[in-house]
Amino acid sequence: MKKLIIILIVIFSVQLLGQAQNLFSKTYEGRNLLNASTLDVCETIDKGYIILGFSNTPDNKQQICLIKTNQSGDTLWTKLIAGMGWSYGFSIKQTSDKGFIIVGHTSKSIDWGVYTDLFMAKISEKGEIIWTKYFGGSAKDGAKSLEIMDDQGFIVLGSANSNGFDGYNPYLIRTNTIGDTIWTKTLSSCVIGASGPDDFHTTSDGGYIIAGTTFGWNEGEWGHVYVIKLDSNGDKTWSKVYNNYNDMSDVRIKESRDGGYVIAAPNYIHPPEGGSTVGILLTKIDLSGNVLWDKAFIGGGYAYGNSVENTVDGGTIVAGKTNDSLHNGCIYLVKSNSTGDTQWTKLHSIAPGNGNIIVKQTSDKGYIITGQQDEGSNKTKIFLLKTDNNGISSEIIATVPIENKIDFRVFPNPASDILNIQRNDNSKVFVEMIDVNGRVVYQKTYSDSFVKIEISKYPIGQYILKMTSDTKSDKTVIIKSKCY
Repeated sequence: MKKLIIILIVIFSVQLLGQAQNLFSKTYEGRNLLNASTLDVCETIDKGYIILGFSNTPDNKQQICLIKTNQSGDTLWTKLIAGMGWSYGFSIKQTSDKGFIIVGHTSKSIDWGVYTDLFMAKISEKGEIIWTKYFGGSAKDGAKSLEIMDDQGFIVLGSANSNGFDGYNPYLIRTNTIGDTIWTKTLSSCVIGASGPDDFHTTSDGGYIIAGTTFGWNEGEWGHVYVIKLDSNGDKTWSKVYNNYNDMSDVRIKESRDGGYVIAAPNYIHPPEGGSTVGILLTKIDLSGNVLWDKAFIGGGYAYGNSVENTVDGGTIVAGKTNDSLHNGCIYLVKSNSTGDTQWTKLHSIAPGNGNIIVKQTSDKGYIITGQQDEGSNKTKIFLLKTDNNGISSEIIATVPIENKIDFRVFPNPASDILNIQRNDNSKVFVEMIDVNGRVVYQKTYSDSFVKIEISKYPIGQYILKMTSDTKSDKTVIIKSKCY
């Protein structure tokens, strides 16, 4: 019996040690990684990680870079992949043969210019090029993301500016296992005048979902979010614009485990006390694109959300960088549940550079975060940070406390004439509506659990609904529209 107890203690201790060793913070630099930046990361079959990005070469050209690590973040190999000219890698997936498929874009000559092709490459398990493919026309085309299909072929989302298309229209390429084209689609009728798409995924119904930023859409308005739903053949099912986002870019979208989709993007907000801030806005939409709810994460400074992922518990993890009065440049993680309510926020001491921050959940339910770390004097490194399932690592500097919020529901949202507010009690609460310029356009004190507010006289657009009681406060974003 004593031997069994000792054995169990040893096994438990080894498991704890393994878990502790799995939390790390690493940086990568060297002759082949000059001012490098990352654009994707994924956990590999061997429980290690592979980072995809780009790096300046000694002769000041841009090449795709790959960094393969073990499960502790130690480098196993680093590779540079050259296209025809300046090259960028945007998305990487591991294939069933333990190799990798990557997409990005490359210029068509050794000099950087306005002509680029979509670039696709199959890489071996050791980082050697097996084959490369180029797609595009006579102007500027490139790739943003890809998915591996059930037949082990690929679907690639890019942007097309060739063959008579204006702007950067979503461009889909379906290939077989060796990159030969099966079909292509350019969605010019869906997003006329829009900037290139930001995010793309296959959906459980066999179709696809695309998200991006409008540019010159809606009578000159720009910086809103558009979402396009496609069927399995790449044909449009529906498309919608979401005006609750303003002056933003870098949209992320994911299919929810409970149905529908979650959109996340930075959003400019002008608070009543003056100035401006950039928060993160999560929007849940149903299978037809109708808004179910949205939740804003508003800090005291600028908060950019570069990455959003579904989590195994049905919630969402958002990663980005923030700069507020207390924390001058750091990485943050925001974990929310399936209804968008914040469960925890963690800040990490890594000083981010100008590149994206990418987060993925790992097989042990923790998180892996990568991006560009600012070293000063125009010098950067690539960082890789591994946390546990609560966002904790050796780099953590703060846990942001969850505010004591008022439990309420607003519907419909968007609304045209009447806005309904449902609370769980009839305590006294002060209600304010604040427009995008920070002006309070409505304020009144209520002591009812159910409130109706007439909003037909207010201009179409985005507002912050703020509620304050003696002990609690809360706010959410509402949208005034023509109809709902």
